[in-house]
Order: sequence, then structure tokens, then C-alpha cells
Amino acid sequence: MKIKAKKTKVKILLYYMVFLLAASGIFCIYNAVYRGRTEPDCLEFSTNTDAAVYNFSQFCETACENSILEDCGIRYYSQSSESETYVIPGLLHTRTCLPTGAVDTCTSMTPQGLAVTGDYLFISAYCHTGRHHSVLYMLDKHTHAFLKEIVLPDRSHAGGLAYDPIHRNLWVSGRERGVAQANYYSLEALEAYSFSAALSPLEYTEKFFLYGITRDSFLTYHDQALYVGFFTTDADSVIEKFAINPEGGLVETLDREWGLNMTVPIAEDIFMISGKAQGITFCGNQVLISQSYGIFPSKLRIFDNLSSTSLRDHHAEYSFSFPCQMEQICADNDDLYLLFESAAYSYRGYAPTVLDRVIKIHMDFIPD
Repeated sequence: MKIKAKKTKVKILLYYMVFLLAASGIFCIYNAVYRGRTEPDCLEFSTNTDAAVYNFSQFCETACENSILEDCGIRYYSQSSESETYVIPGLLHTRTCLPTGAVDTCTSMTPQGLAVTGDYLFISAYCHTGRHHSVLYMLDKHTHAFLKEIVLPDRSHAGGLAYDPIHRNLWVSGRERGVAQANYYSLEALEAYSFSAALSPLEYTEKFFLYGITRDSFLTYHDQALYVGFFTTDADSVIEKFAINPEGGLVETLDREWGLNMTVPIAEDIFMISGKAQGITFCGNQVLISQSYGIFPSKLRIFDNLSSTSLRDHHAEYSFSFPCQMEQICADNDDLYLLFESAAYSYRGYAPTVLDRVIKIHMDFIPD
């Protein structure tokens, strides 16, 4: 009887394990595969401007699981409007268009790039299923109100944004015919554009092909130069520096390496970085790099200066942990703006921490 009872317990345990494995498999397939390839139906023809997942109290509860977000963000700015957070628009539905030109609604927009100007905050997003044109969300920096969506002329990843305050240009990471691009809009063009009126994408003010780097995954502006980075999941990668000319475009020289027989932007300098880099920004002499991949905690690496060997992980002066899926970061005086992609439809079903707002934190957590 004891042997029979023991066998019965083993069978029950095996059935239980099979059930758990099957349930886990179904969960993973649904959240990681199905949601990544499928967009929910939507009858709206607009861009939602309210939080897609959390109300502010719920957002705070999640954000405060990280001590830096709590102390330097939520609590530090507790007297400000919703602690200086910005709802990421369009997570439920975004008005954009199809490659055919038809106006349509996308429900799988995934936030990527972030830039801050004197008056605006810009967020870039791409359609995770690849069906729709990518977009920019334009928000009022002071009131936090959503102003409009700007439909890009392509379906690129739009992984990075950078603002040149001297020439008042907003740079956007791009890719065309397999070649990396850095493209910009004049701020005047962005302010004048209305998708409601045009019902078509806004063409870039100017485009530049970057033949020397595999992908323009992210970028930033610093001291009259554009720094363009290439994302890799594990191996070391690079950030390349391109000078900006007096007219606001990239300095171009006659190519002697690629055999193109034409003038193209050539990197002035190349810096080695570790893998999983998602964004870069400058604060004084310090260089800040964000890293994330999958559901694992994100990292913020702080480097004291820019040199050819200082931007790998083991050369960082400081390293801090943040919630998963942190994308681009943007320094603005003593503040740091953080963008996460975890609230996108494709990820929020399984991401351990879902943050659907840009959060501004004061940088006093970084030692002098």
C-alpha cells in the first residue's frame, strides 16, 4: 500500500509539473510571440493621451520600488504636477498611416527615443508589428500636455532623438536600404505640421547616410556634434562622433575608404562601448549611458570623461540599477529624463515592471 501511495504521489507531482510547464509555455507564447506580432483591434482614429496602464498612484507604487526613482523623482518633485512625470501618449492607440498612405490606427507603438528642448518633450515610437509608420509624440515641457503626433515618412525603429539647440533641429535615428541614417527636422517644421490637415507623413528637412556604422540605434547632441551609437546584445560596440557644420547638417568629406566617390559624413572619432547600450547623454564632462535588454534590470553607467577606452562597463566610475527596458535618457541641466518601453502592448504582458510615463529625476544621486 505504501509503494502504491508513493507511486500515486509521484504521478500527481509529474502531472502538476507538466501542467506548470504547459501553462508557462502558453503564457510565454501568448505574451512574447503572439502579442509581439499582433495588434489589438481598435475603433478609435486618434492618439490616446491618458496613461495606458496605470493611474498616477499605481505608477508611483511601481516606480518607488526603485530607490532612485522614489527619492530623486517622485519625492523630490512631490510639489510639482504629478512629480514631473509625462504620460507616454499613444500606448493604447496612435493615429498614423499605412505604407499605402491610408490613415490608420496603431495599437502596438513602442517608445524608443527621447529629446527635450526649451519648450517641448519629444518621444519617438515605432510599430512593433511593422505595419504602420513610426511617429513622434510632441508634448508641452511645462504643462505636460500632449500637443500632437508627427508621422515619420518611414517605418524605421526611430531608436534615438537628439536636439541641436544652436540650429534648432531635432535629429532622428533612421535606416534606409540597409544603410544607417541620421535625419533631422527643423523645429519650425515640427511646429507648423498638422497630421489632421496633411493626412500624410512629414518629410525630413534633411537626410544623411552613415556608411561607416552598421545601425544608427541611438544618438545624442553635444558641443556641436552628433554622437551615434550601435546597439548589440552582447559583444562590444561603438559610438561615433560626427561634426555639425555651420548650416546645421553633418560635415561631409570626400570618401576615400568605402569607394563611394562622393562626399559623405565621416566620423571624427570612434569610442568603444559595451553591449546592450540604449542611449547616451552628456552632463558637463560626464558621459551617461543607459543599458537594457529583455526583462533584466537596466543599468545606468557614469563615465567621468570621453576617451577611446573609457566607455566600456568596467571603466565606468559609477553604475546604478533601474527597472527593466529603459530606453533613451536625456540630461537637462541638473535633471535626467528617463524613458521606458515596458508599457508597450508587446511587452506589458510579461515585463516585471511596467512604467508608462517619462520620469524626471534630479541628478544628485550621482556623487560629485
